[in-house]
Amino acid sequence: MKPLLRTIATVLILIAAISPSYGHNWNAICNDICKRQKKLLRKLEYPIADGYKKNRKQLAFYFKNVSHVGDTLYYIETFRWGHYNYPSTFWVKTEEYPKPSFISYSGNPINYFSDNQVERLFDSWEMIDICNRWDIASFKKLEYNNPELDHERIIILTRVILYKKRKYKIDCVSIIRTW
Repeated sequence: MKPLLRTIATVLILIAAISPSYGHNWNAICNDICKRQKKLLRKLEYPIADGYKKNRKQLAFYFKNVSHVGDTLYYIETFRWGHYNYPSTFWVKTEEYPKPSFISYSGNPINYFSDNQVERLFDSWEMIDICNRWDIASFKKLEYNNPELDHERIIILTRVILYKKRKYKIDCVSIIRTW
C-alpha cells in the first residue's frame, strides 16, 4: 500500500509543480502590490493600501483559479474619503467584457457586486477598456474631465503580468482627486 500512496503523492506534487495556476505565490503578489501602492500614497494613506491587500488575500483562491502563466491581471481600486469599504474590481485581460474572471467586491467581509452595480463602483465600462490597454493618459483625461465624479477619492490601477517560474511584473498608478 505504501508504494501506491507514494505514487499518488508524487503525481499530486508533479501536478502542482507544473500547473500554471498554482505556480505563483499569491500572498507574495498581494504583499508586493501593497508595497507598490504605498509608494504612490502619502504615509497617512497607507491604511488604504493595507485594506486592499486584506481584500486581495481573502480572494487569493479566486485569483489562483482564474489566472495562468502568460495572463495579465488588472485591479481598479477606488477609495472615497468617508467610505471605508474598499471597492475593487478584478479581471484577466480578454477581448470580451465581462468574462468569467471579472469580479467586483468590497469590504470586510467581502461583498460581491452584480454587473449593474459595477458602474457605480468605477463610473463606466470605458474605464475597463482604457485599463485593459493600459492607457493611463486617457484614463486621467476621462477622470479629470468628468465633473460628476466625486472630488475626494483615490483610484489605484494595478496590472500584474504573470510569467513562468513564479515570476511576475507589477505596475501601479494612482489618480488622486482632492479638490
